[in-house]
Amino acid sequence: MSIKAEPVCYERIKVTSIPHVRKWDEVKDDEGNYIIPFVIRGFYVDDEKKLIRDAMDDIGANTCIRFRERRDEETYVEIINKEGEGCSSSLGRLPSGNRLQLEASRIGNCVTKKIVFHELMHIIGMDHEHKRQDRDKYVKIHWENIEEDSRRFFEKDNNIDTYGLPYDFYSITHFGKNEFSMDDTITIETIDKKYQDIIGEQSMPSRNDYRKICLMYGCEKCAAENKGSHTSQ
Repeated sequence: MSIKAEPVCYERIKVTSIPHVRKWDEVKDDEGNYIIPFVIRGFYVDDEKKLIRDAMDDIGANTCIRFRERRDEETYVEIINKEGEGCSSSLGRLPSGNRLQLEASRIGNCVTKKIVFHELMHIIGMDHEHKRQDRDKYVKIHWENIEEDSRRFFEKDNNIDTYGLPYDFYSITHFGKNEFSMDDTITIETIDKKYQDIIGEQSMPSRNDYRKICLMYGCEKCAAENKGSHTSQ
């Protein structure tokens, strides 16, 4: 299949059947940070590898998550580049194997700052913001405009924990207004019109994206409390 770099193709995100997303809480470093081991198996040019690592470093600078090249850990993230497979990731830690598919080929390119950050959020355990149970207060889903095979990506998820944070239009995990549209019509309409062209257009995690990670993992220090990208409130 062909892929689109903007907006990103999400069709292959793996959602586990367990009631709660598994966190990467098995391995810590000497400072108490949680380690997510990874291996880059796919072919990427140096600039693409740097972009991936820079995104990982930015997450580490704002949270207690540290991406580290695999040593001997049994559970780790395998970063692959398969032509025609688009962009996809596991959701949280899967003991059976964790893959981060970032295509960089003549067909399409997923190695952009926006897409890499988005997929890394899923690896950490964050689902899409627009799937929150309270989303109807903030957005209207136009089911009639969504591709039939993609409607499941707009369904609410009872298992999403908001950690008491407000709805975040600036979240890197939020779909854009035309995501999976059949004919480029709006699939997600914001109740407050000032956010209509905000959703899905961010290239960096929001402050509340990082705050959510800190709350999820119980980080003692969270740089996002004092700095970061936009927040809706």
